[in-house]
Amino acid sequence: MKRPGELKVGISHKSADPLVKGHTPGSPKFYDVGNELHNHSFSYVKPKSPSGEFKSAGDKLIVAAHEGDIRVIAAVVKGSAKDLESALCTVDGYKNTPLLIACNRGHKEFVAEILKAKAKVNHQDELGHSALMLAASNGFVNIIQMLAKRGAKLELTTTFGQTALMKACYASPTVSTNEQGALALIEAKANPDAADKNGKTALMICAELNNITLAAKFVDAGVSINATDNENCTALFYAAMSRNYSMVEFLVSKGASTEAKNKVGESVMELKSVREQKGGSDPKHRENLVLHTTNGRKLISGEAKLTIQQQRAASAGAVESKKWEEQKAKDAARKARLKEKAKKSFMNPATPATPAATPISPDV
Repeated sequence: MKRPGELKVGISHKSADPLVKGHTPGSPKFYDVGNELHNHSFSYVKPKSPSGEFKSAGDKLIVAAHEGDIRVIAAVVKGSAKDLESALCTVDGYKNTPLLIACNRGHKEFVAEILKAKAKVNHQDELGHSALMLAASNGFVNIIQMLAKRGAKLELTTTFGQTALMKACYASPTVSTNEQGALALIEAKANPDAADKNGKTALMICAELNNITLAAKFVDAGVSINATDNENCTALFYAAMSRNYSMVEFLVSKGASTEAKNKVGESVMELKSVREQKGGSDPKHRENLVLHTTNGRKLISGEAKLTIQQQRAASAGAVESKKWEEQKAKDAARKARLKEKAKKSFMNPATPATPAATPISPDV
């Protein structure tokens, strides 16, 4: 929806609580992470004067933030301190300041210059996004580090309760540098145990998205591996529901409980919601869960693990071996029969049959 006095560009603003429809009670809450949680809406300010000039330096600075034009910052800085402060605090229709826009776009030179001009680093837009969250969502490590040094608050949350670290975890599978962004936030001492309004933690996000690298970092940082969300689901539930079996194995090896129950009394092995939410029953799902939880326990005790591929290969090999042995026995029995038959033929050669005499009719 376009607001008065602006020209909206890019995508539309999304809901603050983007749950996938059809959530089953007692199961983890999954989000449309490719759409609802990552995208951020910005709008150019539409000039109102007949000559096409911007109404203020702030309007011009917002457009410059989209383009990364640092020359505009230099021009604004040359003005009065009052005009500079006003320009830095100018917001578009969604309460995005020039700093937020530049952080979302990844214009690190622009961000560096506007921070020198003392832009407010902890300003939040109408959905609670801060500059740090937007940089984290896009994996802009240099900008994350700059903001952290300038006093960006690591634990600010959106209206939905998400922190910058959660944003980085959600985006990590889609942007190659986002994992580094999450690691930068961990190094800056972001709280890995923080939870959103549904009780979902960064570790649960990693379990859902099968990001073992980040999950390992969180475990090393001492997160509660059996922490539960509002549905009493642990990170292991998220991994199981997403069929991330390598993550299941990893979490169990680190002490995740397979006996934990969700709100409806199901354990990971009993999840009916797998069939209800994921589009039908998978006959191999329980087999995979059993194997990988077993492997996880073996890793705790230091025993060698057997991967599901190895198990299936061994099983297939056993079947083939059995078939081969059966065929070998059949061939041996057939050869024995032929040999016995040949022996009998040699000992008792058949006597050629004498043709019967044709009776001669008497002459009449």
